Amino acid sequence: MDYSQIPFVENELGADGNPQLIPSPAAWVKDAESFKQWFTTTQGVNQLIEVDIEATPRSALLTAFGGDDIGWCPIDDIGLGNADIVSPLAWKDAEHEAADKMHNHLFTAKIEAEFLYQGGKNELIISESDDDSWVFINGKLAIDNGGLHGFTPARVSLDSKATELGIEPGKKYPIVFFYADRYFGGALYRVSHNVTFTHCAP
Repeated sequence: MDYSQIPFVENELGADGNPQLIPSPAAWVKDAESFKQWFTTTQGVNQLIEVDIEATPRSALLTAFGGDDIGWCPIDDIGLGNADIVSPLAWKDAEHEAADKMHNHLFTAKIEAEFLYQGGKNELIISESDDDSWVFINGKLAIDNGGLHGFTPARVSLDSKATELGIEPGKKYPIVFFYADRYFGGALYRVSHNVTFTHCAP
């Protein structure tokens, strides 16, 4: 079964501002309570770490943040440490172990911002990830790239989804990016866009 093809989050953010698990067969998610811990600070389970994220030009038209083939590991050597709690069960050899200890894997990210929807400007957002990533605009699911899969792109054209997202040209709207790294072999996540951000949460 291709778990990358199973939608498992609701179409709107929950009251806590995070994705909500659909009560149906989900892509290797234990239950709604464990899924809630992905983006909620829970004592004894995870730790909140705030980091700066740099955006750089990807092309003449697109700006990007994150990383692709070189990986994206923004919390190396901080938090709970690079040697993940569960990964020793999956180490195949000394080389695997050394690679894991180089980076702090098995993390999630939540990036909150605000943007100006201009309309008629071919505004585009592309979310590429291994594994899960979602983009919510105005509280509604704009990109669903969830599931266990390799580095896979998913995109949204704002003009084509404007009615569904409830957005109008000339107005500002909240946008939230979510990412989950579920395997210690590498964290791959990149967002490319040509939208105008007006505020990014610290």
